Amino acid sequence: MLAQRAMEAERRTLQTRTPTQAAERLADSSQGAAQPRAAKPRSTPPARTGVRLTAVVEAWAKERQPEPQTVQIADRVVKRFYEHVGFVPVRDMTRAHVLQFKDRLLASGQTATNTNKQLTMLRALLSFAVDNQMADINAAQGVKVAERKNAKATRMPFDLPALQAIFSSPVYTKEARPDGGAGEAAYWLPLLAMFTGARVEELCQLRPEDIYEDTYRDAEDNERRCWVMRITNEGEGQGVKNAGSVRRIPIHAELLARGFVEYAQSHKGKPRIFPALKPNGRGAESGNWSKWFGKYLRNVIKVKDERMVFHSFRHLFKDLAREAGIAEDVSDAITGHASGKVSRRYGGLTYPLAPLVAGMERIRVVGLTLPQPPNQSR
Repeated sequence: MLAQRAMEAERRTLQTRTPTQAAERLADSSQGAAQPRAAKPRSTPPARTGVRLTAVVEAWAKERQPEPQTVQIADRVVKRFYEHVGFVPVRDMTRAHVLQFKDRLLASGQTATNTNKQLTMLRALLSFAVDNQMADINAAQGVKVAERKNAKATRMPFDLPALQAIFSSPVYTKEARPDGGAGEAAYWLPLLAMFTGARVEELCQLRPEDIYEDTYRDAEDNERRCWVMRITNEGEGQGVKNAGSVRRIPIHAELLARGFVEYAQSHKGKPRIFPALKPNGRGAESGNWSKWFGKYLRNVIKVKDERMVFHSFRHLFKDLAREAGIAEDVSDAITGHASGKVSRRYGGLTYPLAPLVAGMERIRVVGLTLPQPPNQSR
């Protein structure tokens, strides 16, 4: 049934939803044009009709409900597949087609990592097609680029000299707000990342109502209150990486001392606490800001180690948690680490708050002098 619905969707979308589908229409119409009877002998069987990848994407998106950005990625992979291989129905797709796709991606200048990401998406779409009787085999199964072991060093946490350079830069010592830094986002995002371990997109999507006071009971069964940050996909335009990413994070004392709660509350009635952020062309609220921070880190702060990027704050937090002896499941609950056991036992927002608070109280960055609070009147 689902395969039939997908084919009906394919026919409906021939009114053209994307440039990829427009190209399909053109290809189909040209293939179906009348030909003289004296055409060359048929040395190969005519192309079979069937469900195309565009229809698989539509059915997959409708059933799985992925984030809009993920659907855009799937559309781009299909578009590139058509450009490099042609309009092959999924039931006719073979391993040779996928290998051709891989080879032509590499020849076009795509890195091994980016090529493997596109092959992973293609594999997921074909797996869905097989599960729903649109295809007999997953032709992309096992196809990948063997990456060199020394191709690129993995990201590493910021060390103390790098942190000292970041937090003694003009943003923190001269209240500079450079173009591209999106106002107070330039001040707060590095501090928030260091004391929460959150991903940059999660922080950029924060709403005023995501900063609130919650209650819990301590070991003596006394009721306590604490300020928390909620990472969620509930609001318009908000998204998370996976189910385990939805969570509460106790707000660290250093952030409270610098007035973060007051800053967030000052934006009540606005959709975001960092209203100056401008999404990039893919809709990522962190996209343009991340580019600015990368340049600021290299050119102004002079951190030249390319293994150190904004995501290094997340690695730093995990190291700080280990050094503080925080249990792995508590650290995973705070950071929304997908491979932990947290998401299997709890919904992220219902993980017990008391151990999270106790863990956050142990986070220290030894040897680092932190910046003064910003001018909250900005």
